[in-house]
Amino acid sequence: MKRKNNHGETPSKDGHIAGDGPHRDPAEPAVELQDSLQDCMSPQAVAAIAAHLHGIVNTKDEKVNGEVAWFTEQLLDMLGEQYNALCEEVGL
Repeated sequence: MKRKNNHGETPSKDGHIAGDGPHRDPAEPAVELQDSLQDCMSPQAVAAIAAHLHGIVNTKDEKVNGEVAWFTEQLLDMLGEQYNALCEEVGL
């Protein structure tokens, strides 16, 4: 079964959904992601994930590397100055 967005649109071969074109606010996906993560995960879990992803993901696909780096930045932005204290709290 193919993934669909909230509007019932199916992504193209490259994973993008037709309705996700230039008319969307570029900050919107980041806000949606951060809201979802805050609803589902503790700040400690977000810090642990960011710590494991930060600077170590290096695939042969630069686009994938960029997407992982973007995701990691969203996690770090969510935590702000709490990041180091949270990592220390969970033993990282």
